[in-house]
Amino acid sequence: KFATQPQRPKRSIVFVAFDAEEEGLIGSAKFFNECLPFDTSQVKAMVNLDMVGRYNESKGVKIIGTNTSKEGKRLIESIASNYDLKINIPTKSLFFASSDHANFYKYGIPVFFFNTDTHKDYHRVSDEVEKIDFASMRKIILIVDKLIDDLANRKKNLRFTKIK
Repeated sequence: KFATQPQRPKRSIVFVAFDAEEEGLIGSAKFFNECLPFDTSQVKAMVNLDMVGRYNESKGVKIIGTNTSKEGKRLIESIASNYDLKINIPTKSLFFASSDHANFYKYGIPVFFFNTDTHKDYHRVSDEVEKIDFASMRKIILIVDKLIDDLANRKKNLRFTKIK
């Protein structure tokens, strides 16, 4: 989608698929330690989608890390208000260090972690494609699309903040 737009984004967008997350965030750590093709200061934000297919109305979609930048929460609330999804923006979460965005945070990079929480089929063979809520996942992707578009075209960088 971004590659075929008539107007190119002001910033480069890099898409990365990491491996070995559950063995200690090995893939994203290796990305920084051995594979990053540019200086870490050039990375303006990280958007992480991890388990976004099993939306549950009572839990909503968690967007963790909005408090890693001064503008993050307001930005997400503004974008998400256009979609019929419950948005859950925790400021403290056990999930924060459990996915690849944690390695970006260590380098002072604002992060946005989208997750629809665990479920009874988590890491089981019973987690089958028929159980994915494609309609809600589409809305989540539309929010992510607007977020990435904003991050790639904004005039001022997000201002990183440490989580307290």
